[in-house]
Parts: sequence; structure tokens; C-alpha cells
Amino acid sequence: MVNDPTVPQKGISVTFLVSVILSFFSLCVFYLILCGNAYYSFDETYTMALVQYSFKGIWRITSIDVHPPLYYFMLKIFTAVFGSGMTAARVFSLLGIALMFVLGLFPVRRFWGEKVAFAFVLMLAFLPVVQYLAIDIRMYSWSMFFVTAASLSAYWIYTKASVYSYLVLTFFALCSAYIHYYAFLGVLVIFGLLFTILIISKRKKDWIWLIFFFILFLAGFSLWIPALVSQIGAVNQHFWITSITAKDILLFTYYTFSPKEPTHPYTIFTLPMMGAALSVMLLFIAAIIIWSVKLFKEEPKRISILTALCFSLVALLPVIFAVIYSYIQAPVIIPRYTTTVLGPLLIAFSIACTQIFTNSTKGKYFITLCFALLALLGITRFFSERKYTQGEAKDDMEMAGYIKAKNLEKTVFMSTLDGAGTLGMFSVNHPGNLFFVYTERENTGTYLPFKLVQVDKLPRDFDFFYVKNNYATQNKISDGEDRFFRTSIQPDFVVVDSLVQKEKSIYRFRTVHRERAVQSE
Repeated sequence: MVNDPTVPQKGISVTFLVSVILSFFSLCVFYLILCGNAYYSFDETYTMALVQYSFKGIWRITSIDVHPPLYYFMLKIFTAVFGSGMTAARVFSLLGIALMFVLGLFPVRRFWGEKVAFAFVLMLAFLPVVQYLAIDIRMYSWSMFFVTAASLSAYWIYTKASVYSYLVLTFFALCSAYIHYYAFLGVLVIFGLLFTILIISKRKKDWIWLIFFFILFLAGFSLWIPALVSQIGAVNQHFWITSITAKDILLFTYYTFSPKEPTHPYTIFTLPMMGAALSVMLLFIAAIIIWSVKLFKEEPKRISILTALCFSLVALLPVIFAVIYSYIQAPVIIPRYTTTVLGPLLIAFSIACTQIFTNSTKGKYFITLCFALLALLGITRFFSERKYTQGEAKDDMEMAGYIKAKNLEKTVFMSTLDGAGTLGMFSVNHPGNLFFVYTERENTGTYLPFKLVQVDKLPRDFDFFYVKNNYATQNKISDGEDRFFRTSIQPDFVVVDSLVQKEKSIYRFRTVHRERAVQSE
């Protein structure tokens, strides 16, 4: 009798110990990345601004945004206990990845054995996008954990149903639904697949229980349904995501194993080098899929391949739905949203890769080569992003030093409407000051959670810092508003000094009479 690599083994083996060591080492590397990332992205400043509100305020603000509130509730509690600084907030994201490793070491190992668990841990350790999820002050690492836990709970029900297993599924499904809408779609697929499988298996008692707990899940999510309906209407009218192009579709295919964040510049390699490596990786993935189809024809491996297919559908169906919706209604998908359902896909590939690895000597060499390339991409990502973040942190430190050198206890920062996002970042990085957005245009949106005040009158008798988004002023409307603002205040103000950076600039304006007084001293 041939041993099935996806059958769990009892006891602690060398493979399990290696998995534990690799998990710990990976978390240490992620923490090293975390410590080296000393600046906020815009989305991160949004998060840090939002968690300063009460729970009621967070619920209200997220209801007019595009995400559910659970992550912000969780982060608010965590930072209240461990501190509200950048490091604590990033550590909270790292905890989501740590729990993913725990899922691999225990539930995945229990269901499919130590080899599948080892493959899962390897993917988490080397997959380049995990380096981003582990430190990004957003909900994606926790979304991935909740959806993965929900999918494993569903498999638990399939193998050994109990009231407790249904409760666990319902809990993780609710957490998924309240943390991200793609996670919500993922758990809908989980419920649908499990229901279908139980029907096919003629397990009437189990699918009746599943319907009951699905209704319980919907009841628990019903508190947020009015906000969801309102957000869908708002997104259909206007959303910041642009229409999907062929380039975007290509990006979705390689985003998770890209050796750099797509919006970041090339630092230690070139586009042709990256293109070659990613093309080979895509060919490897295609080969894994084709090989799995061939293995499906073998009776002993059929159940494992079917299991892998079901887990992959949890990840693929929400993305396919989102792409179709983006074409027929409104764009609602960007690559990082897909990471919310990445966990079940990793389980699927872990099962498939293990089956291929144990099938033949050729399979061993092939899977080893696949993981070697994945490791190379992950290591490259580490050094590439490290160089980029060092540059961004240097800019932030330079900006902080520039403002601090003015020795102003409380001052005014201003921007035009298209610089409001950058001004919001300043409000988080330099709290305790006043932040005004000047515009005469109609603004139907909101600046929340940033504490910005909109004004339609030009300043007259106070000194201030003028903040400019260098990217926004590349379009005609923004550039025109910027020129109008600076031209209009020219008779009353002079630019004392400035700091111009790649993404943002700051100008210190002083009233003419104060400047004359300073010059006469």
C-alpha cells in the first residue's frame, strides 16, 4: 500500500520541527522588515487617523467609506493596550500572519499531514506579497487569516460535523464579513461549496444544520447590511478605482509573487529581469495545474485533487465575480484585495504540490525548482523593498526635521482640494496643528477620518505652511488651482523657505509685514 502524503501522521517529526523553525525565522524576518519601515503610506495614515475615534465614530465613518469596521475596532483595542505608535500598529498586522503559520502547523497538518503543512509554511515564508501583508497597517493579513480559518472550519464540518464546528465556522465567517467585502464573498463561496458537497454526499442532517447556521450568520451580518447597500450605490456612482485594462489582468496573475510592490520603482533589478522571472513562475504554476489534472485520473489521488480544487474556488470565484462586476457595472477590484482570499489558494497549491512531489522523482525535482524560484523572488523582494523604504523613511525624516527646526508650537498647514490627501497625512505625522483645505469648488465628499477644515477664503494675516501633492498637480485642474492660490496670496505673502521632495512639497509662507519686521531686526 502506497502512503498518501495528505493523510495526517501522528507524533512530532523532523519535518514538523523544521516547519516550526521556519515559521519562527520567517516571523523574525518580517519583524526586521517592520522595524525598517519607518514611514506611513496614505492608507496607513487613514487607519491611524480612524482609530483615534470612538467605536461609534468608527462605525459611522466606515459606513460612508468602502470597508466594514471590524479591523479598526480590533486595532483600536490593540493600540489602547500596547501603545498607539507605528510599531504597535504594524505588529498587529504581523500577528495576522503569525496566526496563518499557526493554521499551517496545526489544522492543516491535522487534516492533510506534515508534508502539506510544510509546503504551506514554505509558501507563507517565501511568497513575496506576505512581506507586505505582514507590516501594512491595513486589514489584509487579518482578512486572509479569517477566510482561511473559515475554509478550514468548513473542511472540519465535512470530515466530522458537530455543533462546535458549525459555531466555529459561523464565528470566522462573521469576522470575515465584517473585515473586508472580498472576505465576505469568500465565506459565501465557502457556505455554497459546503452545502453543495453535503447535498451530493446525501448528508441531510448536516446540510440542514448548515442552513440554520448560515441564517444565523446572515442575522449577525444584518446590522451592517444598510451600510453595505449604501456603499454599493455610492461605488456604482463614483469610485476611485479605474477601469480594468489588459495590463491590470496581467498584474493580478503575478501580484502575489512579484519581487517588488507594483507601484514602487525598480531598485536592484530591471523590468526585463523581473519579466523573465515572473514568466517562468507563471509557467511553473500552469505546469502544476496541468500535472494536477493528470493526477486526478489516478483513483488514490482523486480526493486530494478535488479537495485542492474546492479550496482554490474559494479564492478564485470572488475574484472572477469582481472582475465581471467591474466590467458590467463599476470597477471594484485592485490586486491587494485579492489577498483577502489568498489563504485557501495556498492550501490548494500545498496539497497539489505535495501530490506532485511524492508522485515521482521528476515531480520532486520540479516542485523543488518551483520553491527555489519562489524563495529567490521572496529574497529579492526583501532587498528591493528595503532599499525603497529606506529612501521613503529618509524623506519623512527630512520633512519632520524641516518642520521641527521652525520651533513652532502650533501652526497652520494649508492645501488645495487635490492636496487634501497629502494634508491628511501631515495631520497624522504632525498632530496638534491646524489643517485647512482651500477650495472654491463644490466638494460633496468628506475628509474624514482626517481632521481637516475646508475654507473658501484665502489667508490674509497669519503665517502658514502650504502643502502640495506633486502628483496631483500634474493634471490641469489641480495645477490651475495651485497656481490660482499662490498667485492670489502673492501681494500679502512671501515664501520664506521650502522643501521639495519627489511626492510632496512644502512652502513656508509669511505675511509681508512680518517678513519686513524680521528683516529689519
